[in-house]
Amino acid sequence: MYFFSITSTPPPTIPTTTTTQPDNTYYGSGTITSPGYPSLYPSNLNATYILQASPGKIVRITFNRINTERCCDTITIYDGAFENEKKVITTLSGDHSTPETYQSNGTYMTIRFLTDAVLSEDGFTADFVSYTSKLNF
Repeated sequence: MYFFSITSTPPPTIPTTTTTQPDNTYYGSGTITSPGYPSLYPSNLNATYILQASPGKIVRITFNRINTERCCDTITIYDGAFENEKKVITTLSGDHSTPETYQSNGTYMTIRFLTDAVLSEDGFTADFVSYTSKLNF
C-alpha cells in the first residue's frame, strides 16, 4: 500500500491597480491633465472628468497635447454628464501635437481616460471654457 499527497500552488497573480480621479467635477473653465502629466500616467487607469459650463452655456475643450499608447489607452469625450445622456463625441489615442477642439451640446461634457497595464506615455493636457454658443466647424 502506498500513500502520497498532492500539493497545489496557485498561479502567481499579476498586481494591478485601478485609479479613478477622486474629485472629478470641474466648473466654468480651467485645465485638466492626465494623472502625473507631464510624467507617465499610471497603468490600469479609469479616470473620469465631468466638465460643467456656467448656466446657459456649453463646454468647449481644447486638447493642447495628447500622447497615449495608440492601441490601448484612450480618451473618450462624451456629450452630457449622466450615463443615460452620454453620447460619444469622439475617442482619441496616439500622439497629437496639434491642438484639437470639441464642444458639448449642453451644459455638461464628460471625459473618460482608460489605460491598460502594458505601456504608459505622458498623457494629455486640455483647457476648457464655458462658451456662449456653439461653434461651426
